Amino acid sequence: MTTTSKPVSGDLLARLNATIKTPLLENSRSLEAALDAAGFRPVIFGRHNQRASIEANAESDRGAAERLANGFDGSLTAARIAMGQKSERSLTPRNAAQRYFCSDPTKSEWHPQPEKLESIHPPIVQFWEEDQNAKQRYRKFNPGDGLATVLVRDSGVGLGREEMARTILTLNSDAKLRTFEAIGQFGHGGSSSLFFCESALVMTKPRFDAEGDDVFWTLIYPEKDTDDSKQDLVRMWFADADGLPLVVRQSDLIEPTAFPGTSVWHFGYHRGGWIKRIAGPSQSNPWGRLGRLFFSYPLPFEVHGDLARTDEGRYRTITSPFHRLLKEKAKGKVTYFMPEKRERLLVDGTEYGEFSVVAFVVPEPKDVTNYLESAHPIVLTLNGQNHGEMTGTWLVKANLPELSTSMIVEVRLDGVEQEALSHIITNSRENPKNTIFTAALKERLVALLWDDDGLKQIERRRAEEKANKSNREFNKTLSDFLKRILSDAAGKPSPSGGEGGTGIRTGGTTPLPEIPASDPPTAWDFISAKPLRVPEGTTRLAKFKS
Repeated sequence: MTTTSKPVSGDLLARLNATIKTPLLENSRSLEAALDAAGFRPVIFGRHNQRASIEANAESDRGAAERLANGFDGSLTAARIAMGQKSERSLTPRNAAQRYFCSDPTKSEWHPQPEKLESIHPPIVQFWEEDQNAKQRYRKFNPGDGLATVLVRDSGVGLGREEMARTILTLNSDAKLRTFEAIGQFGHGGSSSLFFCESALVMTKPRFDAEGDDVFWTLIYPEKDTDDSKQDLVRMWFADADGLPLVVRQSDLIEPTAFPGTSVWHFGYHRGGWIKRIAGPSQSNPWGRLGRLFFSYPLPFEVHGDLARTDEGRYRTITSPFHRLLKEKAKGKVTYFMPEKRERLLVDGTEYGEFSVVAFVVPEPKDVTNYLESAHPIVLTLNGQNHGEMTGTWLVKANLPELSTSMIVEVRLDGVEQEALSHIITNSRENPKNTIFTAALKERLVALLWDDDGLKQIERRRAEEKANKSNREFNKTLSDFLKRILSDAAGKPSPSGGEGGTGIRTGGTTPLPEIPASDPPTAWDFISAKPLRVPEGTTRLAKFKS
């Protein structure tokens, strides 16, 4: 379709570029005011009842991860179209990633296979810190660590103007139901990021069948719900006179090389305790938190900007925890690796496809936090994306109590039928549902882990090491105690006859410390071949264990 809308210019273009250059709340609000003053049409985002989709996630890291998943999807779809191939059920996200960008399944790298894919780059995440006093409109809650701007950008397939209105600016789109290389399928993942921000600037240009120099864009913003309803806010977006997104010439933008592809800036985003400078793969920064949510996804993404590193570098490549663990295994830094084991999912005698399990044992419990939260060392994945986590209780139930604090377990649900997935995975993708399907999955998981001879052997060794360490510590404590006691009790009592005094060493000249009279311990457990002398006047019972 030919674009009939006129590209923005003048003051509105200047404010758009200012927002892109310095993406902070103040500039986004200025852009919103300019759009409103220019008379652009407000359109409701998706539908009036937005809560179920927008409030799907409880944590802000998962909202950002959903946008990142959209970036991966757009990149794989762009690669497939560029290769002239159709989307078919066998082209899963894992298979598509191997076919187009990373042929080695043991690695997480971005190496476009044919030359025609070299212009498709890894998705990018970038953060800008807000002023510490900045607050979201219409919200009383102010996060303790403040707000930030979060940009998620890809150089993938992009969107046409009408397609943009039908997909990224709506809820529960069915656009990915037949796009088998895409992670997404429910049509509301990306929109869940809107719950954590005040507004969002969306810009996109299609990679194929582009309409000249045109980039399509809009600003999603909040309004108080004027109707008497159970939700207090409604998200809206600005449209041109024809009801479609606005247009800007790519050559007029301050960052023209960002397109084709899609960029989404989230202004006033909750930092959630994890948006901070990256110093390592811990769960307190973007490396650990976002990486964990793509636990075994086969492709990397990049973090750009000031928060990417503590050194002079300007970006950091993030690979999945699973592939980092494989790399550590190759270096001999993983204690044990249980290769993938497959198992049928049976519920009341009916089969619902199959799942698989892989497990790692790391040297120390503290090492777990480089890959997962230590309280949830079991992760459920679908196409490599984290779809739920479980506590180490299930490792204890597998008779692996000593390993439960230093194990990492991935349960891959790629082969489980959709009916069963609906009974296991929640919309928030945080904890699995408490259903008969989840119970059956846990039961088989426990059996698979307990049947692994390697895990049994390490569990026994760890238990023996723990017992030996405990004995050594007890013996040392006892030895230190006895040395202090026996050194004071090795001399004769003072001639003062029961009233204390300096002990006299037999055959020596150096006086011993004073031996208190009538005040020995009431119970002594000691091992000694030497006689023990008790001061005169002692009336308490002393028990000795030889």
